[in-house]
Amino acid sequence: MPATPRFSLADHLDNPVVRQGYEEQGAVVEAAALVRQMRAAAGLSQAALATRIGTSQAHLSMLERGVGRHGPTFLLLHKIARACGQELEISVRPTREPIVELPPVREVVGLDTR
Repeated sequence: MPATPRFSLADHLDNPVVRQGYEEQGAVVEAAALVRQMRAAAGLSQAALATRIGTSQAHLSMLERGVGRHGPTFLLLHKIARACGQELEISVRPTREPIVELPPVREVVGLDTR
């Protein structure tokens, strides 16, 4: 029986488009963890927090699992923090990695750019 081909993300992270997608999804997962932590610290159920911020429990569950490509907005994170009795604080610091300017996706995948 032939071996099943295996996909290793590490083999593709040198591709700038793959790396960007990976890093962006990582930000979504970090935001999801933050939402879960705030809710747990406040001792709220998903349903209770969803009611406080004016969304559904199903939507909050998706946010907490990092489902989707975009994650919660800054405004929604602010609302969640306030509903959990916390204040959202954002900080910015220099990155350790060089800034890489990415080519348009259409060029990378070889689509006609006309």
